[in-house]
Amino acid sequence: MAVLHRHNPERAAELRRDYQVDQLAERLAAVVNAAPPLTDDQRARLAGLLAPPQATEGGAQDAA
Repeated sequence: MAVLHRHNPERAAELRRDYQVDQLAERLAAVVNAAPPLTDDQRARLAGLLAPPQATEGGAQDAA
């Protein structure tokens, strides 16, 4: 990857992010598949961890 994109750091960074997301998705799938079924509230709570943070009026981000 580095050799193919050494003159394009933006593309190399994009490929690294894509790889990391793929690795995280595999780990998350393994954990979810091993867990008991989730309630709707539990599913919503976990989905909230992946949602973009919401800014407050003061410009700070809300803590989950």
